[in-house]
Amino acid sequence: MEDYKEKVVKNEGTKHQKFVDRLSIKNHLWGFRLWDSKISRNILFGRTKDACTQAKELLENGEIESSELQKLVGDEYSITTNVLLEKGKHDNNCYYAIPTLSDLYKVSLYLLKIRMDSGYIQKWDVREPLDYTEDDVEKMPKSLQKKAKDALESNKRIIASDKENNRNFELAEKAIKEENGRLADRIIDGRIGYEYEEIEIITPINID
Repeated sequence: MEDYKEKVVKNEGTKHQKFVDRLSIKNHLWGFRLWDSKISRNILFGRTKDACTQAKELLENGEIESSELQKLVGDEYSITTNVLLEKGKHDNNCYYAIPTLSDLYKVSLYLLKIRMDSGYIQKWDVREPLDYTEDDVEKMPKSLQKKAKDALESNKRIIASDKENNRNFELAEKAIKEENGRLADRIIDGRIGYEYEEIEIITPINID
């Protein structure tokens, strides 16, 4: 690694200052990440802070291009590592490195446990059906039939939603009890669109 560093430092023709005042080192679940504020993306992940610090200094000094980061730090740190972005409340976003499918399942299980503990996923009391049927509606005065029929259909949808929610709650309990990351990932993915439960898979890009 030192030989490679000396090589790029001596290459005066590639020096530039475009990364000054735009890079910062932040924590993530399993280590550290190098954040580029200009493009609002992570461009490097590492298990130790030293690798991110070294990369930050070289980029800011114009001694290396971002496309060369992986050569510098080796296979343990990758500019192409996939990242799961959890979009939290009040833009309190969290980033999780998921270089492998196994890592994705670990993060999904971790997020599912948090959401269960925080009450985002709860078991509901299933609402009771109305005390009349479609046959009863037909016997009502014409002026009341539409309103009664609409209320009946709405009640059926509510009951179906309650039952579906409880099925998902039971699946979530099963995933946590069995440490089933694959099932947890399916549940988390199925809840995209719920308030404060948005996630996105990001692949860091070459920014040169």
